[in-house]
Amino acid sequence: MVLNHSTHETLLFPPVHRWLETLTLTPASKIKPVATTHTPEPSHLMMNRNMLKQAQQMQKKIQEVQEEIAQATTEASVGGGAVKAVVVGGSRVESIEIDPDVVDPEDVEMLQDLVAAAVNQAIDQSQELAAEKMKAITGGLNIPGLSF
Repeated sequence: MVLNHSTHETLLFPPVHRWLETLTLTPASKIKPVATTHTPEPSHLMMNRNMLKQAQQMQKKIQEVQEEIAQATTEASVGGGAVKAVVVGGSRVESIEIDPDVVDPEDVEMLQDLVAAAVNQAIDQSQELAAEKMKAITGGLNIPGLSF
């Protein structure tokens, strides 16, 4: 650019000025988008398909194990077999057996403690079983929402 000091106008060099005169503007409505396609490499497609297939297989195995866990029964016995609790699915108490010899009307608190201990132990065992089964599928990965 050259500045004309007398008129304070900016003048363009002649070659640039001639080039600018040849430009014509096209209205945006007449501009057609250029179609571009990007086809991933076959190896990428194959890898994505394999990953999807593996994820689907894992999901199926997880569902199967969750069904097994829901039906799994664990049993715990405390007080030398005085109280036995059976838990199904890790959270439902199916039965409690109490040896009549431990029923002492003078010491109800001990019986309550034994029942609570048996139920808690059966639930803990059930949760450990569930965790082991899930760990076998996930390879020890900590997947959110699958903790037992």
